[in-house]
Amino acid sequence: ISIKDTRTIIDSILNKTINKSNFNKDDVFGLMIPEKLNGIEDHILNPVNAWNDKDEFHLESKKLSDLFKENFIKYGNEVEYLKAGGPF
Repeated sequence: ISIKDTRTIIDSILNKTINKSNFNKDDVFGLMIPEKLNGIEDHILNPVNAWNDKDEFHLESKKLSDLFKENFIKYGNEVEYLKAGGPF
């Protein structure tokens, strides 16, 4: 993502215009991804669109999720507050 687009996205978060967007929930991590933001091409907003092979994106996303889960298991109750925001 270009610096210009990154700034536009951050500005929309800070000035709360992002709240006017419709969102789609990422299936693996639960992230809420806006469908549209003023001044940003729609395809930029969802990371899957940066991959030529969408299936590969989903496989890698699942692998990353599994790595997070394994790491949380290692540390047990020490990271309970983090589990609420993780891919569980």
